[in-house]
Amino acid sequence: QSHFGFTPWMAALLPSHAKALKPESLELLGPTGAITFNQINPVLSSSKAPYQKVEELFSLPGVFGNASQLRLHERFFSPTSGPNRTWLLAMWDGLAKDLLIGLRNGPCADRMMEAFSASATDDDSDAEEDEDVRQRKEQYRFLEHWFQATRGPAPCSDWNFDCREPYRSDLDSVVANEVEGFRKGFQELYAKMQDDDAGMALCRLPACTEFRADLLSQFGAHPILAWLDSLDATGAFQALRNIGAFGTTGNQEAIEGFIDLCARSDFSVPNTFWCNVYKLWLH
Repeated sequence: QSHFGFTPWMAALLPSHAKALKPESLELLGPTGAITFNQINPVLSSSKAPYQKVEELFSLPGVFGNASQLRLHERFFSPTSGPNRTWLLAMWDGLAKDLLIGLRNGPCADRMMEAFSASATDDDSDAEEDEDVRQRKEQYRFLEHWFQATRGPAPCSDWNFDCREPYRSDLDSVVANEVEGFRKGFQELYAKMQDDDAGMALCRLPACTEFRADLLSQFGAHPILAWLDSLDATGAFQALRNIGAFGTTGNQEAIEGFIDLCARSDFSVPNTFWCNVYKLWLH
């Protein structure tokens, strides 16, 4: 999304656009025609678990597991007729609402977590847990992308629509219920902690404590990172490889790991890459 939330394809179709582009140029700029509502709607309206739906959307032609390749923003908002109620409601009712509720109750996986038998090995247990964590992260990333995609263009002379009007009341209700649920959950946890001596000691600690003033800035923990300061992608790759971010320091394996990283929605474009790579390096 560029200035005012209009992508180049959307801007080219605005009534105020100076000159109409040729159809072939618009086809290159626009979202792929390989993904249609008739393909997505059966996925959203099915009774499958949210994670299964996310996986199926990521498997659509040209998506390659990257939510940004779905081009939801452009499918949700027509530059000439405004918000597409059909697309917006289908995505909200079929997937986004369940993912939002799942932030508190735990996102539904595509499988039931069965109790481990006495003969189950620790490796089996760790593999199940790793898979569950991976699924949760994928659902969180998709929900974050949905929130960004549904912001719509900013109000201006070319856009005077309420981008979330079709489901705003339902969204407000769900958010209010979830906030109240979180509040009650934290109150119960706080009360339970006070029943324990160690918990009571923790509750008595001040809300804010300064242990080392010299570490209030990251420059107290490490010097200026030249690769980050200059937005050097090659330097970022070397820095991540040096700390074992790809699980290995070997050239080929590290390169493949870096390619996989750049395919993730939170690293797929320069803006999000440089917003998140320092956090990944630091962790």
